[in-house]
Amino acid sequence: MIIAGRISWLIFTVISSFAMLLFLILSKKGIYDPQIRRHPGIDAIDEAVSRAVEMGRPVSYCPGGGSLYDSKYAGDTAAALSLLGYVAKISVEKGARLIVPIMDPTILSVAQEIVKTAYRLGDAEYIEGDTVRYLSPDSWAFGIAYAGMLYDERPATSILFGLYSAHFLLMTESGVDIGAFQIAGTTNVLTMPFAVSSCDFALLGEDEYAAAAYVDPDPVQRGVILGQDIAKVIVIILLVAGALLSTVGNNLIRNILSW
Repeated sequence: MIIAGRISWLIFTVISSFAMLLFLILSKKGIYDPQIRRHPGIDAIDEAVSRAVEMGRPVSYCPGGGSLYDSKYAGDTAAALSLLGYVAKISVEKGARLIVPIMDPTILSVAQEIVKTAYRLGDAEYIEGDTVRYLSPDSWAFGIAYAGMLYDERPATSILFGLYSAHFLLMTESGVDIGAFQIAGTTNVLTMPFAVSSCDFALLGEDEYAAAAYVDPDPVQRGVILGQDIAKVIVIILLVAGALLSTVGNNLIRNILSW
């Protein structure tokens, strides 16, 4: 009874991990470059930046309060930084002023380099200390400082990707108050209801990863997404097969999963 139900899940984990590792290697070596559809969130970002340009107001982009060293939410932060590169690129192309508030000090230099690279390639002026701003490592202090920045700068667009906690609602309600078009993306289930209720567009769960993989030129990101999708297909097949067999009184799938 100690290992009941664990052998089957060990097998499933090994198969899923192998699928992700296989496509990661294939994409990295250039043997197979998976293609994913353009995510609607990318269109929303493009429209939001264009809106800011038309209104003559800045774009605010926050990559969240997570760290690249966080074992649970490092993926959130990595996706947020990938999307930061895209937002910085189109902001330069469209002529929008970009503001990037930072909460976690471990990603400050990374965010600065991403934005500086986009500005350098677009032959735009990067203002040290103004474009990328370090506010506070404390969540509530950061939320208050972010709200203050919104009221001072009055950006037309507020984009928030990555990891957030309860201070997220303080930030987005301030955005609503100044009339900013808000886009949010997170995998944190505690933040998702806030994103849906207070933002104009939300990328929930793995939608954030898919959008980041689409804009990232590195095919490895798309390989990982494809590997995850294969694992999902396996789960769906097991669920459907188990439901159908159980309907006719066959417990084969149930017995296999109970190993």
